Amino acid sequence: MCGIIGVANTIKASSYVIAGLEKLNHRGTDSAGAASFDGRRIYLRAQAGKVSDVFSGFNPETLTGTFIKPDGSTGVYRLPGNMCIGHTRYPTSGSDPITDAQPIRSSKFGIAIAHNGQINDVDGNISAMLEANALYPRSECDVEFLLHSLKDSLWKEKTKGDLSNDNIKNAVKNTMISIRASAYSAIAIVQDKMIAFRDPFGIKPFVYGTQK
Repeated sequence: MCGIIGVANTIKASSYVIAGLEKLNHRGTDSAGAASFDGRRIYLRAQAGKVSDVFSGFNPETLTGTFIKPDGSTGVYRLPGNMCIGHTRYPTSGSDPITDAQPIRSSKFGIAIAHNGQINDVDGNISAMLEANALYPRSECDVEFLLHSLKDSLWKEKTKGDLSNDNIKNAVKNTMISIRASAYSAIAIVQDKMIAFRDPFGIKPFVYGTQK
């Protein structure tokens, strides 16, 4: 029972996402995080703790915040851009609130992703794909299955040429097929796009809205 949220095409998107995560914190207090995109790169802040702890000191005007490093010094994080996704976690898999915090990101294809639900590798397709590509999960969280499946699908689409909107949609569809025995809703930043998708049965609902 996690909480996920995304805001796109909105100035200071991360300020809205963090405010939304505060409303969703009842869905998980194990860890929280947000990933934003400013047109060039993805910025990430994901740590163990409640939303108010992870984003304490966040300034919604400058889109920056401070945190205390393990050595006691002060660090600064940034969440700039007009696109941002966020997550608050109640663990159903994994045991480390730090390494299992979401969103997670990959520099390949410029992806950040978060999910609510459970990703199952019933037929072993995901494990086979990870082994074939010498990929080793860095955490125990099943969102890594989702990330690597999406990366694999995007790579196959990439071989056809530049990644168009249709190519990205096809990659998402193929990812959904590869994890068809799962119950989830997910939100991702892929390059300069925000994508939301859920299991075909709608077991884990998602709400989509636009601002007029």
